[in-house]
Amino acid sequence: MSRTILNASFFIALTLYSGSIFPIFAAGIETSGAEVSATVLAQSFDAPILISPTNNAALNTKRPTFSWNRPSPIPVTPLHHYDLYIDDAIFAASVSDSLTSQSYYFYTATASAGIFYVSLATDLAEGLHTWKVTAYNDAGISATSETRTFYIDSIYPSIGVTKVDTTNLTWSTSITGSIPADGSRNITVTTEDPLLRGTVEANANIKFVLICPQNISCTNQSWEGNNITGIWQHRFYDLVPNLFYTVQISATDAAGNSTFFPDFYISFGIALATPTPTPTTIISPTLIPTLTITPTATLTPTISPSPTATPSPSITPEATLSGTLTPTLPPFPTGSITPPPGLAVSITPTIYISSPPASPTIPPPKDDTRAKAIFLFYSFLLVLMVIGLPLHLAMTIISKRIHFLSIPKFLYHLCFPFFTNKTYQTAPFTQIKFFISDKLDKPWQQIISDINGDYHLPSPIPNTLYIMLFCEAREWKRNILIKGSLITKSCLCPIIKTSLNTREKVRKLIYDLRIIPLVIACLTSITALFIQPSIFIVIYIYFSLQHSYSEYIYPKISQDK
Repeated sequence: MSRTILNASFFIALTLYSGSIFPIFAAGIETSGAEVSATVLAQSFDAPILISPTNNAALNTKRPTFSWNRPSPIPVTPLHHYDLYIDDAIFAASVSDSLTSQSYYFYTATASAGIFYVSLATDLAEGLHTWKVTAYNDAGISATSETRTFYIDSIYPSIGVTKVDTTNLTWSTSITGSIPADGSRNITVTTEDPLLRGTVEANANIKFVLICPQNISCTNQSWEGNNITGIWQHRFYDLVPNLFYTVQISATDAAGNSTFFPDFYISFGIALATPTPTPTTIISPTLIPTLTITPTATLTPTISPSPTATPSPSITPEATLSGTLTPTLPPFPTGSITPPPGLAVSITPTIYISSPPASPTIPPPKDDTRAKAIFLFYSFLLVLMVIGLPLHLAMTIISKRIHFLSIPKFLYHLCFPFFTNKTYQTAPFTQIKFFISDKLDKPWQQIISDINGDYHLPSPIPNTLYIMLFCEAREWKRNILIKGSLITKSCLCPIIKTSLNTREKVRKLIYDLRIIPLVIACLTSITALFIQPSIFIVIYIYFSLQHSYSEYIYPKISQDK
């Protein structure tokens, strides 16, 4: 019995031991002659393939159609839906992989032969945009395509002509009625090398063509280039005097929109006109009778309407034959003059149709980093400005313990000390309180001396008035009233304290450091004025500089005097 138990234990231990050491062999054991296998479905798959718009495409419509193809190869796990992103935001969500056609408020989605189309029903903004597509399978696994950039410019570029040589103009294709009709666009220039100025859409290609008149030995002048700023100027050269030249201007933007400015004409000097007809050029010599003709009786009726008139030899043949041989002159031409055929070919511009310039490359996206940095710096300056001057004034008021009701008067003396009269003098920023003899519980009036200690009182000062002085960090007999008449006879000036308590030391420190926020106010306001001028900043600069002068420069100037 014991041997049987021992053999069974040994067999179990050996089986566990062999299974733990050789697991690969255990996995390959056949059972009843059948193989056991399992398939793990692949979850990752390729991203959808973008078709249109292509990367860096320039479009002249605000409602483009986006198209993409299913991932290739098709994933094992069935596809479920797609999300279309425009400018990193979902525009069309959950576009079903089994979709045929579906209309929504903002777009219409269709699919055919594995290609999906999303046509917009709303306008996108002008400028640069990005788009991408994310595909999802039934297991919720996603794959995102590349991100493409496209550019929208649906507005035709405008062209303006502001000056031709010395002639100022307001012609613009963007302003209806600003360009006169054909026949009223003739401009005379004062130089053979006239300079033209105008405007065009920024970043557009612009082309200038000067077309020579017919049968003139000259070459048409043409120039094409890109305009970044939107302000152009161009010069033509070697104009022949008294001839009409045709000027053609065209522009093309990045999306292929082209604008042709109406043709206009320039001439250097006075343009040729039809010669003025005169009798000597119109009357034929054959019509003028010769002087050998002798008047006879048969000519008497033509000489004078009177049958009794006697012909006189003194009558000239021109006068005698004026009624029969002298032709009638045509009237002097008025209005527009049509040149004769032989002259027209020399002053009439050649018919020439210019092609517009090619489309420029898409302008680079605007770098808002610098603008944002300037804006943040400007905002920081405004914060310092708000803190600067008000903090300086607050530190001055607190350090001198100015009463709330006396703040306006104190600020006036602080900012404009040179406007006050200099009748009396005491310590700087001394508060002098006046009391009436029969009412000593409340001051009748209060005077504050300026930064030099100057102040003024009307004269004469009655004896019924009493005064009391107070000045921070200076000693004076507190609660002692003095007769007002002593002001004119003595200098009431509190002496500086030799020892200060903690509060007085703090106030003195605040008074000494008040210059720091004032300097900050001056520097920040001047810098902010250069970044973005405004009337508020100008006023702020004035008061900052005014306090700097009144508190730190004026005292030294007045003492030197």
